[in-house]
Amino acid sequence: MPTSAHRAPNGARTATLFASALLSLAACSHAPRRPTEPRDGAVLSQQLPADAGDRYEHSDEVRYESPVAATDNLLPEYPSALLAERLPPHSIRVRLIVDPAGRVREVQALDAAAATAGDPFFGSVRMACAQWRFSPLIERTRVPVQTADADGTVWTEYQERERALPFHLDYAFRFEQVDGKALDVTSSAARPPSR
Repeated sequence: MPTSAHRAPNGARTATLFASALLSLAACSHAPRRPTEPRDGAVLSQQLPADAGDRYEHSDEVRYESPVAATDNLLPEYPSALLAERLPPHSIRVRLIVDPAGRVREVQALDAAAATAGDPFFGSVRMACAQWRFSPLIERTRVPVQTADADGTVWTEYQERERALPFHLDYAFRFEQVDGKALDVTSSAARPPSR
C-alpha cells in the first residue's frame, strides 16, 4: 500500500516555525537562576611588616636565625554559611604569638571589630592559625671566654651560644568571593619574624 506524505501549505509551515521560534525565545528570556548552594571563597594572606621597635636587631655579638613557616600551614577557609550572602571582600588582621618551639600559642585580633565573639571570619582565622607551626627563632650570641696559658698569657676566644626565643607575627587575611564562587588567587608564604 503506497503511502503519501502530505505537505502543509507554505503559510501554515511558516506559522509553525514562527511559533516554535517564539517559544524558544521566551524560554531564553527568563534570567538564569542563581545557584543556592554555596561555593568556595578565596582567602589571601600577607605577613605585615613589623614596627622597628618590635624587631630583634642584629649586632656584632648577636645574630638571629629567622623562623620559617611550615609548608603544610593551611589558610583559613571562607565561612561556608556566608558564601550564599555574596558579601563584599572582608579583611581580618591578627597577631600570632609564637612560643620558643615555634607553636602558635595565641591568635589576637588587631581590629576591634574582628575581636567580637561571633565574627565567623575571625573564628576561621583563629582556628587555622592555631594549628600553624614555625621553625624556632634562634638567637646566636658570641660569648667571650678567657683562658690563661702556663706563662700567664690570657687568651680570649669566642664561643657561640644559642637559644630559642618567643616572637610574634602580624598577618592580614582577605576573604573574597564573587556570586558565591571562588576567585583564582594565590597566597603569600609566611615571612621572617618580628619579636
